[in-house]
Amino acid sequence: MTKLERIIKKFSATERKVIKNTIIQLKTGSFEGLDVKKLQGSRDIYRVRKGSMRIMYYLGVNKEVVIFAIARRSDNTYNF
Repeated sequence: MTKLERIIKKFSATERKVIKNTIIQLKTGSFEGLDVKKLQGSRDIYRVRKGSMRIMYYLGVNKEVVIFAIARRSDNTYNF
């Protein structure tokens, strides 16, 4: 089991469904309807906001989306 799979298990079933659908959209390059924003002070790190959840990713080789964090919004969400 990957680290992201373990993180996703901590969310409710409804939240997991939203997260999985959002990840599919990101991986297929369909950003329509997503609240995507580049994080300040970073060259290539972005976040997607879905309700109280945040999905952080960067663009890897060949513009591939690499998700590295999923969290509920809190004071420590962007401390990585």
